[in-house]
Order: sequence, then structure tokens, then C-alpha cells
Amino acid sequence: MSGARAYLNPYAGLGSAEFADLMRRLGPPGDAVSRDVDTSLEQMRLGFADTMAALHATAAQLSEVEADPGQTMALLPAWEASFGLPDPCLGPSPTIQQRRGALLARLLAESGAAPTPAYFIGIAAALGYTITISTFQASPFGRPFGGPFGDGLAYTWQINGAALHYQGFQFGSAFGEPFAVWGTSILQCVLNRLKPAHTVLLFQYT
Repeated sequence: MSGARAYLNPYAGLGSAEFADLMRRLGPPGDAVSRDVDTSLEQMRLGFADTMAALHATAAQLSEVEADPGQTMALLPAWEASFGLPDPCLGPSPTIQQRRGALLARLLAESGAAPTPAYFIGIAAALGYTITISTFQASPFGRPFGGPFGDGLAYTWQINGAALHYQGFQFGSAFGEPFAVWGTSILQCVLNRLKPAHTVLLFQYT
């Protein structure tokens, strides 16, 4: 089988040679239908084989790559249109990797999952950030002297992560995109939009 990409479907990488051989095998046996390379019939087979291989490669790309929101390239605008993207949190010139990350985050956000720490950690991971979450409790009556107190802490949670975020140039990135994207503004914008309305979100960077 030809083709550089490894597909899940073992037949996705069929190339011109395989389709030409398939047409030879499907033809009637005997000397009446020549299989010599120099014949017009064989040249016609090879021409059809090139076309069939190109169509097959396109179908494989659509089913194995473009159907995956984490890898899509050609269908990324269609994915975004279906989910109300690009996300304004990404700014005016997001990279392909940022757009894919925002798409994955939107899919997770619309999955109906409960807004737990694991949920928001997953949202951050989809955007390319590694975070932990700290939660607080209000001080109950009888708490030892010197401990933190305040009813507002019960509705406060804290994002812990790196102050500078590095996103490297990856396979599938568009030509001309920057090799690295620094900052946490995208993370803050998305999480502040998704957080429960009654909560207070803090960011603690190291």
C-alpha cells in the first residue's frame, strides 16, 4: 500500500498500483484482454487507477483526519461555523492549533458535563494549558484563630498554572504561523466566560 500517513482503516492507503492491479484481476481471463504494459488497454487502466487512487485518498482524508476536530484542516471553517466559532477570546489572528483547541473546548463545554474542577481542567487542556484548581471553604464557627475566613471563599476557586504558556509549531500548523504563542489571556477569557455566574475566579501563576 502507498501513502505516508498511517490510517486506522487498513485499506485507506491504497494507491494507483493497487487499483490498477484490482482492475486487472476483475477483467476476464485469457489472451483476449491483454495485460501488457505497452497496450492501450493497460494505459487506460493506469489512467483510471490514478483517478481512483486520488478519490480514495480524499475519502480517507475526510473520514480519518477531517472528521477529527483535533486534526481537521480543510473542514476547520465548517466545524467552526457549526459551533459558533472562531472564539472571540482567541483574538483577531488565531493559529490553526488555537482554533482547533477552541473547537475541542467548545465540544467539551457543550457536552452537558457538570462544572466540576475536572471539567475546567479538561477545557484548559483542550486549549493547550496544563492547570490545577484550588477551592476554598468559608470559615465555620469554631475555626482556630488565625485561619482564613469569609463567606465569599465558598464561591471562590483558583486556577494554578504557568505564567508563560508555550505552544510549539505542530504537525498540521499552517505555513507562516509563529513557532510559539505566549500568554494566558485566552485561558482567562474562556474560563471567565464558562464559570458559574455566582463564583469568583482567581488566577495564580508560577
